[in-house]
Amino acid sequence: MNLGEDMIVRDALYNADNPIAQTIKLYEQIIKESEPDADKLDKILSDMEEQNARDYENRIKITISQLKLEELLEQTIHSLSGGELKRVMLAKILIDEPDFLILDEPTNHLDLDMIERLENYL
Repeated sequence: MNLGEDMIVRDALYNADNPIAQTIKLYEQIIKESEPDADKLDKILSDMEEQNARDYENRIKITISQLKLEELLEQTIHSLSGGELKRVMLAKILIDEPDFLILDEPTNHLDLDMIERLENYL
C-alpha cells in the first residue's frame, strides 16, 4: 500500500478508489461550500442512499475508533511513528473488508492492546 508522505491521515483513510468513497468525498466537498447547490446536494444524498454510504462511513469511523486513530487524523503520514503508521495501514485495509488478507508480521510496532484488537477482529 502506497501512502504519500505529505498525505494527511484522514485523507489516507477516506481516500479510496471505490465508488462509495468517491461519493462520500463529493458530499463532503459540497457541504463545505459556503452556499451548497441544493440540486447537487439532493443528487449526492440520493446517491449515498443508493450505495448505503452511511454504512461505509460508519465502518470508517468505527475502525478509526477501534485503532485509536482519532488524534492522528490531521497529522501527515511522514510524521507518524512506526506503530502509528502500522495502525493507519491496518485501518485502511480493514475498512475495505477484503475477502482474502495476507499479513506479514502485522503485529510489529503494535502495542499489546492493538495486537489484541487485531486478533479479535480477525
